[in-house]
Amino acid sequence: MASKHILCQKPFSMNLCQAVAMVKVCEKYGVELMVNQNSCFVPGFLAIEPYLSDKYLGTIYYASIICDGWFLNFPEKHIIPAMMVHHIGLIYKWFGKFKQVYCQAHGHNRSIDQGETMAVTQFTTESDIQGLLSCNWASSGRAGHKHPHPHEEIRIQGTRGSIYGNSREMVVHEEGKNDEIRPRIEETWFPNAFGNTMSHFMDCLRDGKKPLTNGRENLHVVQVIFAMFQSAKTGRCVHIDEISLHDDYDLSPAPVIGATDGFAH
Repeated sequence: MASKHILCQKPFSMNLCQAVAMVKVCEKYGVELMVNQNSCFVPGFLAIEPYLSDKYLGTIYYASIICDGWFLNFPEKHIIPAMMVHHIGLIYKWFGKFKQVYCQAHGHNRSIDQGETMAVTQFTTESDIQGLLSCNWASSGRAGHKHPHPHEEIRIQGTRGSIYGNSREMVVHEEGKNDEIRPRIEETWFPNAFGNTMSHFMDCLRDGKKPLTNGRENLHVVQVIFAMFQSAKTGRCVHIDEISLHDDYDLSPAPVIGATDGFAH
């Protein structure tokens, strides 16, 4: 195992104990573990990162990511760990750890235990940025089919400016200036976000650096997933520190090997 490094698809795990166990065993054997949070490597999103600063936006206080889809019967069962995980990872990359979430979800024609097809989450980060994440892949009408999967509407607001757009076109607006900045975006969500992720992993292995979305850091993303689900189930705001890495949170459709035996500890 020590000779094989790992690029793991998101979600990192549908079981929190398993996620912790994978991190521990990789660290024990010197295996580099990266999670394929490919939204963090979308060309259009990378293009705005130089503008996420006081110089252009002032103090950032709000961020939203909205994604509509076209799968009424969503094939991956739970949309929070399958799709909203992209946006959790992106907010984490840009603004740091989540502090608390309030989530509402619906399964269209089934319970959220059986699988949510839409979810809306208000969040606050530890840096006191407030925001909204919304995924709705339950629309059965033509209006819900107007955008492809990689069309995520992003808005970031600060005291001196804002950024808005999607992966194909982003705009930076500075208050008091007539000209907007439109960062050049030469590549697309598909396939370049995947290629950029793999290139980053290979560069890190070559240079002896930790990948941006490494396993240890991604445990926070898994905690946020379960905090959102707990919020949707209980109807209350959930602080991320309520989701202990030692507790057996699980959304897996089948028993998880290693999640409840000695391997997980």
